[in-house]
Amino acid sequence: MTGLADSENLPQFSHRLRLALRGHNRLEVCAAIGKSRRAMTGWLNGSNQPLAGTLAALCEVLNVSPSWLLGFTTMRRPLRRGVTSG
Repeated sequence: MTGLADSENLPQFSHRLRLALRGHNRLEVCAAIGKSRRAMTGWLNGSNQPLAGTLAALCEVLNVSPSWLLGFTTMRRPLRRGVTSG
């Protein structure tokens, strides 16, 4: 089963997920988002993508934007919310 993006973005997603995972323990990331190592392996080998809720949790744990992870933008970090000057 594929997730949010079409199959053309699977290689981009897999590559960017590998980049985002650098410095993170994959098993700890899986535990944090409530998914199995097998699910992570599927995302990394390009056979599927996470569904929307899992993608959001993954991006939060890895501190990357969903648009970047899916290959739609070059902005890696999510925009800060609720930041005010003063």
